[in-house]
Amino acid sequence: PATWQWTAADSLFLELIAQCHQRGMRIIIDGVFNHTGNTFWAFRDLQEKQEASAYKDWYIVHRFDDPATAENEFRYEGWVGVETLPEIREDENGLVTGPREHVHAIVQRWMDPNGDGDPSDGIDGWRLDVSEMVDVDFWKEFRQWVKEINPDGYITGEYWWEDYGHNVMHNAADRFDIAFDAVMNYRLARAMYQFIGNREKQIDARGFADSLQNQYREYPWERVLTCQNLLCSHDVDRFSSQVVNPDRWIDHAADPYGNPDYLLRAPNAEEWQKVRLAAGLQMTLPGAPMVYYGEEAGMWGGDDPDCRKPMTWPEMNFPPESHDQFGRLREPDPVGFDPKLFDWYQSLIGIRRGSPALLHGQIEFLQAEGPLLVFRRSTETESAIVVANNAPVPLRMTLNTAAYFPEATELVDRLSGTVYSTPELPLELSNFGIVVLTKKN
Repeated sequence: PATWQWTAADSLFLELIAQCHQRGMRIIIDGVFNHTGNTFWAFRDLQEKQEASAYKDWYIVHRFDDPATAENEFRYEGWVGVETLPEIREDENGLVTGPREHVHAIVQRWMDPNGDGDPSDGIDGWRLDVSEMVDVDFWKEFRQWVKEINPDGYITGEYWWEDYGHNVMHNAADRFDIAFDAVMNYRLARAMYQFIGNREKQIDARGFADSLQNQYREYPWERVLTCQNLLCSHDVDRFSSQVVNPDRWIDHAADPYGNPDYLLRAPNAEEWQKVRLAAGLQMTLPGAPMVYYGEEAGMWGGDDPDCRKPMTWPEMNFPPESHDQFGRLREPDPVGFDPKLFDWYQSLIGIRRGSPALLHGQIEFLQAEGPLLVFRRSTETESAIVVANNAPVPLRMTLNTAAYFPEATELVDRLSGTVYSTPELPLELSNFGIVVLTKKN
């Protein structure tokens, strides 16, 4: 830290933070504290100086190079065996002293850049990579560092696979408030894929509701509300491609490298309807929606690197996609920004932001049968009812709202603007349709 300087890139990032804060936006950054890259300065010093390096205790070295031989005997532990990502050494308390102190300095540098005790010029929190691979005692200390600088600093963990081979995900309940404020909610992503993405192995609305309720029972409610509700991320195939490739385990066989039958084509019209329904549920269920870049723009793609393609900005033109990484040809798919899907996301976000019930209300599942899912979000002052039809055909139903809106004479679907007289609402949902009902103001 004593030698650190603010580079031009650093200063530009500080300006980005300031501009975002002026617009009411917040920034969290990715903290990767289980491993570094093999070009990281400490590891390069270790490679060059071997046992004489001041950083020889930072990494898990199995064998140093013998300078008396032509062969390079240097062997070390890489994250899940990846040599380009050397793993940081831990003891019974987590990261050993050197990297621990370095991470502490990183937290201070980016959360309070000028060191004046006012964190308003710094980042607003952290997403912690492969957090289950770092001892929880370190995360407890990390949390203290963050909260001392900014009590409102947000800490979310990538706390995901307990047993990848058997499709078992972690229960994060024992990490909340001692380590994290939230986790990336891959359990929701899995349930969404099973409900909307799958075909032969599809769960029905009851299975979907039961999956969510299990998590709601396990987690403190305030943590349910802070969890990052995602459909996909940089580590899985995009949800728009998940619906094209049904009946798998999420994050398994998710690209042509491991699955020759994986389809990289663009979704068809019905599959895009499924994407819209998933986004509607993502924005109305309890939690903090996390939209992976480009979802709102209509991007698709398999697992890394296909899920990390350049953003399809509306002012840019892109050539069509007509082959995969192996050169196999397919029908060309036009590539570009989807303004209708973008408008859909904007509408959903606006509805959510304008509704206390959708932001932090309790949830009650009113009906879950076959493709039909009905749930209520409510606070002491507001209610919203969400009705979803996860079927390829329209659905007609009558919804009695007397018990939920006893004083209301009219309700409105915030998505379509349709006004209904209470208490008997004759609803007609399109295929993979969704309505969000509140009092008409």
